Amino acid sequence: MKHLLAIGFLSLALAAGLRAADDVVISEFMTRNNTSITDNDGSREDWVEIYNAGTNTVNLDGWGLSDRANNPYKWTFPATNIAPGQFIVVFASNKDRRVPGTTLHTNFRLDDNPPEYLGLIRPNGSIATEFAPAFPLQVANVSYGLGFSVTNFNLIVAGSPAKALVPTDGSLGTNWIDPIFSDAGWSNITLGVGFDRTTTTGLPVEGLVADSVAEFSGVQGQANWFYGFYNRTADADGFYNPETEFNTTDANWGFTGGNWVLGAGGDLNANPPWDTIGSTGWHPNGINNGAEHWVVRRWVSTVAGQIHVVGSLIHSAVSDGTRMHVIVDGLEQGLFAVARSTNEWALNATVRAGSKVDFALDAGPVAQDGADGTTVTLKIYQGIIADSAADWTTAGLPNARGWSYGYYNKTADSGNTAKPVQKSMPSASPPPHVVPIKSQSQPTKTRPGEPSSPVSSLAGEKYPQTKERLLSGSEVA
Repeated sequence: MKHLLAIGFLSLALAAGLRAADDVVISEFMTRNNTSITDNDGSREDWVEIYNAGTNTVNLDGWGLSDRANNPYKWTFPATNIAPGQFIVVFASNKDRRVPGTTLHTNFRLDDNPPEYLGLIRPNGSIATEFAPAFPLQVANVSYGLGFSVTNFNLIVAGSPAKALVPTDGSLGTNWIDPIFSDAGWSNITLGVGFDRTTTTGLPVEGLVADSVAEFSGVQGQANWFYGFYNRTADADGFYNPETEFNTTDANWGFTGGNWVLGAGGDLNANPPWDTIGSTGWHPNGINNGAEHWVVRRWVSTVAGQIHVVGSLIHSAVSDGTRMHVIVDGLEQGLFAVARSTNEWALNATVRAGSKVDFALDAGPVAQDGADGTTVTLKIYQGIIADSAADWTTAGLPNARGWSYGYYNKTADSGNTAKPVQKSMPSASPPPHVVPIKSQSQPTKTRPGEPSSPVSSLAGEKYPQTKERLLSGSEVA
């Protein structure tokens, strides 16, 4: 469980008063588990991880785990030994299973809307770990817990014998990482040739991490998307504050008929206002129908580093159009306008895990919302990835967004052979294909540094794309 990303860290003072001999703590938990581990029934439930940081084996019989501060023994452990350095996962599934030696389930679930109390209590009534009065706001599929020191071990070092293959297609799939896979036909090499999860710019290449259409829902926070609006008219300074002015709790804001809408007088279907966010159809509200409202869709980042955002705006009616503001943690990264046309755009931004990436559609330069229905699609990739359609620009500048344009006159070429001049790869271009490495000294290990997400949908390939280098930094053809 240690490999799961923790977005927050408990103070070291949390465990300062615990006895070193039986230092058992809540090391990690997850409240909205949609993609993480499954329980023994095959379902994805909330979970709490217990860790013995002490030097003695501890019998957890009689220890309490609770989501209520006034009921510390709401659920108690059966006779269960936890050795020093051992982790035990307890599913907060409300299935209430306490049979020693089997998967444990509490008689409660973890609620994060709003966040609640969580505590681990010793049999003598003292508190081993507690999140009080409540744990922080959580993000779906991201765990929260203690920070741990990390020790790195080199499993494969320079000079190790290995075998390599340059694939011509994706037919191998992931079969080659099986320990019993035969690499008899592969080339013998000596490391270091290996995997480097970077492009020539040093930025990670991971692939698609968010899709506004595929992940649209009527549930706030699902797939890390949130839906709301910004009342610019009511904002005295006229500057959007993502912490206080992204409104998702207005009594007239809700999901109906497949769309998020702002109604009036308790009726979600009342118009105006015209605030709407659908799977693709968005509509802001202008001053001609009351207050100026931007409709805002927020993605809470689960990655850190560079992201590449590809967006599309389509507007066909006669009006001054609309404008899309892209705002990361309160800083505007781009403003894209559309009026009776299509605007395909892309931008790069730097984020941290938990960054608030807001996409806010306003009612155009004069804030009039007549015929301002706009089709919006958004895709977010980790790293910088080229897209010929999304990166297209009419600016006519050389190397715009990393792309160059030209032609080849074959008739004028006496050798009838195209010989493009080899130059350094543009920073926005996709990296070369991966060269799988199968180490003889570590046959049971997976590919070192393998990206966690393929980018096949971008490059049209069936296997992940990374860049490989020698340890000296030279590129391998």
